[in-house]
Amino acid sequence: MKDLSRLGRGYLKAGYYTEVFFPAHDIWLLAVSDGMDSDEGDTNLLRSAIS
Repeated sequence: MKDLSRLGRGYLKAGYYTEVFFPAHDIWLLAVSDGMDSDEGDTNLLRSAIS
């Protein structure tokens, strides 16, 4: 996706998906504008937003 705002408006719900749901279901998430690539092990929303 372009950026994490496309995943959802709620920070907690987006965090649940990136930290719990997607890894449990082996789903790869790439947020281009936010520089987040779950294949690289970086799914922390705060760390991704700061980088």
